[in-house]
Amino acid sequence: MLAIMTLKESVLVQKIRIITLVATLVAIMSNAAFAAIPIARGGYVEGLIGYSKVEDASGLDDANGLGANVNLGYKLLPFIAVEGGYATYGASNSSFTGAFTWDIAIKGIVPFSEAGVEAFAKFGPAYIYNQNVPDDGCKYTTNIMYGFGGSYAYRSNMLFNIAWTKSIGNSDTGDFQLLGLGITYMF
Repeated sequence: MLAIMTLKESVLVQKIRIITLVATLVAIMSNAAFAAIPIARGGYVEGLIGYSKVEDASGLDDANGLGANVNLGYKLLPFIAVEGGYATYGASNSSFTGAFTWDIAIKGIVPFSEAGVEAFAKFGPAYIYNQNVPDDGCKYTTNIMYGFGGSYAYRSNMLFNIAWTKSIGNSDTGDFQLLGLGITYMF
């Protein structure tokens, strides 16, 4: 009978050792998976695609649809970057509305490096063009662009983004908005 208990105890001890080993491996692997990813500094290119809206000044002729944004920038410090960008707005059913912006922005960043996450806000001048302006109106203007968003570092040089931007037009061009998802590649 003592030999049977010893056999049962040794099986139980083996099970405890296996469970302990598996739990230890899971803890080590999860720690590695959630370890802080340092978000690089330097040059970057960013692309976003998402929902866009061209708001007519009257509110009657808004154009909604697919929009896209491409930015080229330089991250000076972990909390500040400068970038220039181009965005198109209001495309639907493979039809381009002829609304676009060029902008230059200062980007303020709040890094949460332990989690590999950043929150940001940006602001700067923008050249705004809308070809769908009546003949007696002005198709372009220069005004401001602002926006905010967040990034998650998938790797130290690749980030997934979500961002919202708004370019303020005039009474003819209207205002342009873009809510997009995208990727940033740091080099």
